[in-house]
Amino acid sequence: MTGKELAEAVFGRVDAMKPEAFAELLTEDGSFTFGNFPAAVGREAAAQAVSDFFAGIDGISHDIQDVWESGDTVIVKLGVTYDRKDGQSITLPCANIWTCRDGKIADYRIYMDVNPVFA
Repeated sequence: MTGKELAEAVFGRVDAMKPEAFAELLTEDGSFTFGNFPAAVGREAAAQAVSDFFAGIDGISHDIQDVWESGDTVIVKLGVTYDRKDGQSITLPCANIWTCRDGKIADYRIYMDVNPVFA
């Protein structure tokens, strides 16, 4: 799977708000870190972290703007639109960096300021 194909798979599952399906794209011991939140290690912990985050929003949509690959690293530049609980939507810039192993994500890091979603 190319980096672009992996990005499409990841964000298709996230945009459908299916945390367990998202976690299947991680290695068994994969680490998931969203901004300044503590890392969630393992598929079950990653699915729970994503599920907890989804509880605070009504919807989410990712616009993949660019994908770069170098060895086992994939970098994704995107805009993320969040549907807030107050009925408003906000789009924020984001970058993800993934380290892959055996076709799955071993280390998933999200770099963004998510605070405006909850302001």
